[in-house]
Amino acid sequence: MKPYEKARERFLKGMGDTTQQQLADWQLHNFGEQPLWTQVMGATEEMGELAHAVLKHEQGIRGISDDGLIDQAGDAVADCMIYLFQVCTALRLDAVELFRETAAVVMERDWVKYPKTGRPEQD
Repeated sequence: MKPYEKARERFLKGMGDTTQQQLADWQLHNFGEQPLWTQVMGATEEMGELAHAVLKHEQGIRGISDDGLIDQAGDAVADCMIYLFQVCTALRLDAVELFRETAAVVMERDWVKYPKTGRPEQD
């Protein structure tokens, strides 16, 4: 079973993450029905904020201290995750289950041992 299949199954059975449902309710209350593209663009914009904070910190400009980076980056990551949870809701996927299942697949790969593909059967 592919990761998204289990995530969809959990979502459709109403077994999804409660935070995801709370976010969906909050969004509906505050913004009404939103098309998928607005959630994707929101996540993209937040990734831009993260990139901006990291770049300026690394360049040593704009006065972004280590603490400032943690603050700005943490805020951007969290906002991006909120948008991505909403993307999952729009696609009827349990975000937490999708993450768990996909992480398990990723962690099966061994790029040190199999540098071409991460898997023995494909190297």
